[in-house]
Amino acid sequence: MDLQQIKYFLAVVDSGTFLAAAHNVHVSQPTLSAGIRKLEESLDVTLFNRGSRAATLTTAGKQFLEPARQAFNQLHSIKSRLREDPHKIVIGVLTNIHMDHVASIIRAHRASHPHVLIELVVADSQALKDMLQQQTVDLIIANSSTGVSNFTPLFAEELCLVVPGITGWHRKSLSI
Repeated sequence: MDLQQIKYFLAVVDSGTFLAAAHNVHVSQPTLSAGIRKLEESLDVTLFNRGSRAATLTTAGKQFLEPARQAFNQLHSIKSRLREDPHKIVIGVLTNIHMDHVASIIRAHRASHPHVLIELVVADSQALKDMLQQQTVDLIIANSSTGVSNFTPLFAEELCLVVPGITGWHRKSLSI
């Protein structure tokens, strides 16, 4: 088992298919498949159920996933520190941002940049603005009411306003 094989394994998990994973790690699909096969042989288990459309984790694959991700991140971190070239971004997240949104943003970034370490800092809007100004965070994920001048919307979220009425609760959907 080597770091490259674990990288291929994580790419398949994050991408869902061998073809997409190969594209994301910049190798051919046969090269990626051979790496996964060698990893499975070294572990003496099957990690994926291979289907025509998607690769899903077997029970052994599910057990291997978290330790593999932790080991890969730790080894990559060590490698970066030894090179004195850490690839890390610090993301400030506004306290009222739903973490599902943050997770999907990180997942999308990780698919194309699997070696970048991501550190999250959750804080209120004033603290985030201060950290951005002091350059202790690389970027912030906040809503447009945070009061920063340069922002890019990442998603639209539907909100619901619920108010009491004479005949019961009334609901009105709002899109922001």
